[in-house]
Amino acid sequence: MKYRVRIKELAEQNGLTLYRLSKQSGLLPSTVYAIGKGQTSPGLDTLAKLHAALEALLGREVGVEELIEVVRE
Repeated sequence: MKYRVRIKELAEQNGLTLYRLSKQSGLLPSTVYAIGKGQTSPGLDTLAKLHAALEALLGREVGVEELIEVVRE
């Protein structure tokens, strides 16, 4: 099963930058940009950091279904 992490869309919809998300998550900006462009898929630890950072920045719970989209092949 393939999946896509929707951090770019979530960030744009909420007036955030991927750079700010990288700083909040503690991840390298290059990593966050690569995930945002779909060039790489994050492991569970990276996904957990992104999820926590989004929740902190947005001030609300972010559902997994908002963050991850299953890609049908």
